Amino acid sequence: METAEDDQRRKAFRSLVRLLAVHETAEEEVVHPEIRDLEPAARPVVEARLGEERVDA
Repeated sequence: METAEDDQRRKAFRSLVRLLAVHETAEEEVVHPEIRDLEPAARPVVEARLGEERVDA
């Protein structure tokens, strides 16, 4: 994205947004529940990571 210009930059940005959305959805729907189910002690770690994601940058 840094070297792209105008329309190419917009396309690259939209692609990045889509990829991040898919990643986040998979993480929330698959990874976090699996970790919670595997080890009860993992729950605080998952919750802490989720908390980090909710913090505004």
